Parts: sequence; structure tokens; C-alpha cells
Amino acid sequence: MQPESSADVVTLLEEDDAVASRLLGDLDAAAQAGAVERCAVTAAQLACRVRARSRVEEGIVHPTLLSMAASGEAESALRRASAENEQVESLLAELESGPADAGRARHLASALAAVLRSHAARAVTEVYPRLRVLLFSTAPSELAEQIRRFHAGQTQPLPGSDSSIWLG
Repeated sequence: MQPESSADVVTLLEEDDAVASRLLGDLDAAAQAGAVERCAVTAAQLACRVRARSRVEEGIVHPTLLSMAASGEAESALRRASAENEQVESLLAELESGPADAGRARHLASALAAVLRSHAARAVTEVYPRLRVLLFSTAPSELAEQIRRFHAGQTQPLPGSDSSIWLG
């Protein structure tokens, strides 16, 4: 059985994935409706979450995995994740600035969805299992506490919502 704190770390990441997925669905709906302004607003909300998540991955999760797993395979998976984070940032920046037309908004939303879904799938199949194993065999409470502190310091209510979002 896993220690509760290691389950908490992965649970925090999985919960974050679920919120990002919901926002991605909202973005897709806005793009399909041709609502360019709504796309920009939803993209800004998604960008806050994704940017904060990327900082958690790159600043806490990936270094922890690399320091604990001397595996070229793990390093390769984390390099792919970092490249995906860069691609997502580029797409989000264009979406946030307000695409020129509805067709461009649909294209950007579709490209962003493809990258984020691939990233999430890789996390589920490659990152989370490694994280669970490593946290089970090491000090899980330290990483869980780092992520909790980061989340607590970066979370603010979304305007007009009962939800909160990680601010970038």
C-alpha cells in the first residue's frame, strides 16, 4: 500500500489535469462557436493553470524524478514533457492575444488540445507511475509538502466562479 502523502502528490496532479481538461473543453466549445473573444478569455484561464503546472513539473516533479531515477528512459520522457510545455506555451500565447478570426481560433484550440492530451496521457503512463514508485521508496512527504505550499501560494478564485486556479 502507498503512503498517503505519495498518493496526495499524484492526486493533486491528477486533479489539476481534470480542471485543465474541463477548461480545454470550454476552449474548444468557444472555438467551434466562433467566439474569438471567449476563446481569448478561456485561453487566459487555461494559461494560468498550465503555466503554474509547468513550473511545478519543471521545478519540483522532474528534478525529483531525475535525482531518484538514474534511467535514460526517464530522462527522455522528461525531455519530451519539457518540449511539450514549450509548445503549449507558444500556442497559449497566440490564443491569449486573441486570434485574428474564428478559423485561426479553431486551429489553435485543436493544436493545443492535441498537445495537452498527449502530455496528460504521457503523465498517466510514464510520469505518475514512476512518481508513485519513487515516492513509495523515499520521503514522499517532502515533495507533497512542496507542491501543497506551491499550490496554496499560487491559488486565487476565478472571477465569477466557485473554482480556483493556479496563477502563473
